[in-house]
Amino acid sequence: MLWYRSGTIVWCYELAAISMFAFTFLAAAALAGIAAAQNVVQIQVGTNGSNPFIFSPNSVTASNGDVIMFTFSGAPGNHSITQSAFTDPCDPLGNGFDSGNVLIPMGATSGFPTWNLTITNDSSPIWFFCKQLIPAPHCDVGMVGAINAPTSGSNTFAAFQAAAMSHVGNSGQSVGFLVGQGASASALPGPLSGSIMGFGQPNPTATAPSIVSPAASSTSSSSAALGLHASGVVAILAAFFGIVLA
Repeated sequence: MLWYRSGTIVWCYELAAISMFAFTFLAAAALAGIAAAQNVVQIQVGTNGSNPFIFSPNSVTASNGDVIMFTFSGAPGNHSITQSAFTDPCDPLGNGFDSGNVLIPMGATSGFPTWNLTITNDSSPIWFFCKQLIPAPHCDVGMVGAINAPTSGSNTFAAFQAAAMSHVGNSGQSVGFLVGQGASASALPGPLSGSIMGFGQPNPTATAPSIVSPAASSTSSSSAALGLHASGVVAILAAFFGIVLA
């Protein structure tokens, strides 16, 4: 761009600098918004106290994009995070998420593995339990949890836990998926090192069966196009600032 000032051609360095500053500010704000949206909610799996069969806290609130970070910190402990339904608290949901079992040996004080679950639908409650059976079914003694459970009515967390504690017999042992209903994980619990072991874990490449409604099917093409465009914009901004998006 050129300016004419007193008959002299002047390069608009000032305008270019202002434009670059504006772009930098807006891009930084956009990336900061993405990072801020990923709020992390901490849940401890098992405890070293008098009750090792517990998620602490066992009921939390989270929004879309928030990450629930489960830390297998109970030592000794042998637990899972397995999605279930309010009406069937101690059996795996057929298309639900599942961490698999993680064994923490007695005496462990560090290196506890974590499992990150990202909320994808905060409009409905998410229920989960521990499916471990040794020394007795953990679900039957109340080792259950909830995300966005109603605080009133008949479907509260207290009602869900009471239903679990009235369950008789072993919990279901089917292996779920990393991607569940309303929440998903991108990796198995980790790190697993030394005597800390995982077993009965889902296949990272397996996908849960899903039912697509006609309305959702008709809009899938446009949604995919919008998602691709948005991803491209974020990737360009991240590359501009030298940021690696995990």
